[in-house]
Amino acid sequence: MIGANGYSPGQEHVLAPNLGEPVRLRGASSSGEIELDLLTRIWYRVAPAEGERGPWRVETTGYSHRIETTDAWEIIAYHWHPKGSKTPYPHLHIGAGIGSSPGLLDKKHIPTGRIPFEDIIKFAILEPGVEPKREDWREVLSETRAAFEERRTWR
Repeated sequence: MIGANGYSPGQEHVLAPNLGEPVRLRGASSSGEIELDLLTRIWYRVAPAEGERGPWRVETTGYSHRIETTDAWEIIAYHWHPKGSKTPYPHLHIGAGIGSSPGLLDKKHIPTGRIPFEDIIKFAILEPGVEPKREDWREVLSETRAAFEERRTWR
């Protein structure tokens, strides 16, 4: 059975902004100008839904949100890859790009709750100091985050 949008229900797909290439983030912090890269992948499937949610819903099946230096040193990454993984729970990686001792925290799986994409964008703007592309970024993130909270089925 094929859904109205051409997706086969139950089949996994991937959303990769910027055609899978890093999105350059620029801004300023107390230590000067910053330039970072964001790489995001969100795996999902279209599934039948009943009632107000129907006839279809989108289920997130995994994600990877990674902020790194422009020369590909991972700073921080949020992962959830439950299928066939030794770490099926949502977790955080602190990368060598922060300048920590090699092996201390990099490659470690620090448990987190589920992290919505909106929280990654908010973090990038508020913490390292990435310049937002829109003046109304807070409202946009708030609206989309509220929609996520209202519709999500996994807590």
